[in-house]
Amino acid sequence: MTIKKLVKYIDTLNIAEDLDEAELTKIGERVKRQYEEDFESMTDWINSVENGIKLMKQEYQPRSTPWEGASNYKDPILTEAAIRFGDKATLELLRPENLVSCGIIGKDPRGEKKKVSEAISEAMNYQVYHQMPDWRADQERLFYTLPNVGTVFKKMVYDAVEETPESTVINYPDFVVNQATKSMEKCRSFSHILDMSKNDVEVRV
Repeated sequence: MTIKKLVKYIDTLNIAEDLDEAELTKIGERVKRQYEEDFESMTDWINSVENGIKLMKQEYQPRSTPWEGASNYKDPILTEAAIRFGDKATLELLRPENLVSCGIIGKDPRGEKKKVSEAISEAMNYQVYHQMPDWRADQERLFYTLPNVGTVFKKMVYDAVEETPESTVINYPDFVVNQATKSMEKCRSFSHILDMSKNDVEVRV
């Protein structure tokens, strides 16, 4: 697909309607192949996370050594550390009344950049507080979950159905990304695993 054709699709909600079956099949096969490669690369990390979650869960599981039914006590130190991290991160990062502020790069003798930055900050704070009422609660949940699994993502998109910005926390195991990825800016592919009904899919289409 050429750059010229991609530019043409920028304002199109669903480009699948304009693509032939061969092109759609080619794209689907590539997406599936990259997903499988990325998932395979995460094997060691997934095992590590699963073991960590087992250590944190305060569940009673009797042992068979040194005798049947022996105590299997788990110290809650990991859980306490995760809660303490969440408390501190929430307090420090969500404390300001206006969560979004813009910086100015370069000279601004007439104050024009300052006016633009203030307008952008005001608009984005309005979005966070009034158009995304669950944003703060989701962010707090992210802070408390992060120490447990080590990696959590936040997705910000525009919901074309509700016509509002939408903020979603993508927690383990609902994402797949290649372990060799060094930064999201250079990420080859990122898969968000969604549990959707047939009706949900039709609405989005």
